[in-house]
Amino acid sequence: MGDLDDVWEVVLDYWTVTIFLPAVLLLLATLAFITRVMDKKEERR
Repeated sequence: MGDLDDVWEVVLDYWTVTIFLPAVLLLLATLAFITRVMDKKEERR
């Protein structure tokens, strides 16, 4: 059971990276997409 405890320690230590890093990347991608859409709308005017 010692090995399983080590695995859980690693997961618990790095859960912030596994959750927050993709969330930040998704936020950046969303902001970039919104910016492109807004720029295209301004070009049409």
